[in-house]
Amino acid sequence: MPSVGGLLDYARWRMRGRPVGSVVPGYDAFVASTAAIGPDHPNPDVAFSVVMPVHDPDPAQLSAAIGSVGSQTHERWELVLVDDGSKRDDVRAVLDTAAGHPQTMLVRNDAARGIAEATNAGVERATAPWIVFVDHDDVMAAEALAWLSTAAGGADVIYSDEDQLDPNGVRTYPFFKPAWSPRLLLGMNYINHLTAVRRTLIDGVGGLREEFSGAQDHDLLLRCAAVTDRVAHVPMVLYHWRQAEGSVAADPESKTWAVAPARTAIQEAVDRSPLRASVIDASSRLFRFRLEFEAPGGSVELITETDTAAAHARATASPADLLVFTAGTRVSPEAVNQMCGWLDDPDVRVVGPKVLDAGGALASCGWIVQHGTATPYGAGHANVPVPFLETAREVRAVDGVGLTMRRDDYLAAGGFDPSRGLREAGVALSARLAESGVAVAEPAVALNTAEAAGSFPMPIDSTDPYVSPHLSPHDGMTLR
Repeated sequence: MPSVGGLLDYARWRMRGRPVGSVVPGYDAFVASTAAIGPDHPNPDVAFSVVMPVHDPDPAQLSAAIGSVGSQTHERWELVLVDDGSKRDDVRAVLDTAAGHPQTMLVRNDAARGIAEATNAGVERATAPWIVFVDHDDVMAAEALAWLSTAAGGADVIYSDEDQLDPNGVRTYPFFKPAWSPRLLLGMNYINHLTAVRRTLIDGVGGLREEFSGAQDHDLLLRCAAVTDRVAHVPMVLYHWRQAEGSVAADPESKTWAVAPARTAIQEAVDRSPLRASVIDASSRLFRFRLEFEAPGGSVELITETDTAAAHARATASPADLLVFTAGTRVSPEAVNQMCGWLDDPDVRVVGPKVLDAGGALASCGWIVQHGTATPYGAGHANVPVPFLETAREVRAVDGVGLTMRRDDYLAAGGFDPSRGLREAGVALSARLAESGVAVAEPAVALNTAEAAGSFPMPIDSTDPYVSPHLSPHDGMTLR
């Protein structure tokens, strides 16, 4: 199995909060080759206000954070520092020095009001149309604002990839993100850093909410997602999240108090949507959530045939509203609910489970479809608790071993191709359905298969928006 050791290291780190080195082999070489790359066509007219709430960080780390803003190659920026009742004289001295820069302003709160209120105070003082959020001990890449400027024209929210700085200042744990994935946002704050939001949008949704402190950024993004889908991803590592003492980057257990606000924020987002579900923890680990759906409103036909023609015949003859194909496996009512529940969202066309092979490794968790080829996401990797293997998310296609859709959509898309085996025919059908909507991989449901799956041709020339261009198209999980 490729990269099993790396994935297990990642799982141990997430569960114990003890970094054990870079997860992605070759990341040091990636850093060296991309560290100073800037965009070909930055937009010099875009202005950014970088808002940085400050409350007694390490002074050297605060200086590095402030310096990373001052080192931006993009010239139209201002830095709004909000001293949220810092007590340390050395911290206050760093802020006083920084305030002498002509592009920096300092707001001081006499007492700590919390990160949400401190951020709101910074947004209130900001003068640029774009607000960029930076923590007081993290570091922006020098080209960060230049890259964000390239996406500002047609977006309301922009986000980038990120990595972490270990205690020795070494960049590690990169997170290469997918394109805009609002269903993934219901399971985790995958956007996180670096994020820029139009000032008018922040004002329109009411700013950050104090009662969600600790998850205030996730809550804000969920409320933004309710009113706009103009969200752009810049697939460059533009933010370095420091593994500072007491931070989630260093120890996921350090903010257990923030789990409940995050869960509540997601539940409110679900309640605003057509979905009928409760938000629960995805596992014993923090800040990963999943939806537990109610029984579907329409009738359901469970189709277990393994032959493509027989499955197609059952589907076309069925009077049911929803079709659940499981290729020879009987599934529980809870699994049916979990698959069918996503179809309350009218944009979701097809849902598929996580599929495991005979040895318990991944056979697929969604499929990558790009440049004329379909490939199972994660095939051969260990089934360990990493984010995309435990939270539902958008994918380009799902596995024919198990897929769920509306019968009307099945018929409108032409059903299965009888010349293909059921697994391949299901992938092809789900890819067609996703062209007019969304395919969702739901890893809370797992099916098994004894069938080996490789890549196969697919007449789609575009790239897959849900797989980073920095990751291998052969598994979606390792660097190219």
